[in-house]
Amino acid sequence: MLDLMFALLLWLETNTNYNIPDIPPVEFVSREDLQKLTGGEIGTFLEAVAAFDLERKVIYLPKDFNYQDVLDQSRLLHELVHWLQVVNEVPYRCKELREPEAYAIQVKYLSERGIDASNHKFLSLFLTHMFN
Repeated sequence: MLDLMFALLLWLETNTNYNIPDIPPVEFVSREDLQKLTGGEIGTFLEAVAAFDLERKVIYLPKDFNYQDVLDQSRLLHELVHWLQVVNEVPYRCKELREPEAYAIQVKYLSERGIDASNHKFLSLFLTHMFN
């Protein structure tokens, strides 16, 4: 896990202006617990696939997280962006305004790996955040 974290943080250091002070804590939880933490619902469009706790500064990943899967990597990257937003004290009026940047960075990461993000449900969420 540390190798992946270092690789993603290095990619973020290269592709953003964020200061990267250390590595955030990560906890692995069941998909059910992930939904409880986020208000998501398994099997629906609102199913959470990862989460970041703004107050505890902890990233939550499902127990079945696959380190070698590029989509799972991008989900961790998305949560790392939220962690960087917090530790770099980027001001936002509400937590939802943090999402467009995280989705845009996630889309770029996937695109660089040959994955068309338009085929994935998070793109719809990204567009919703951008235009609402």
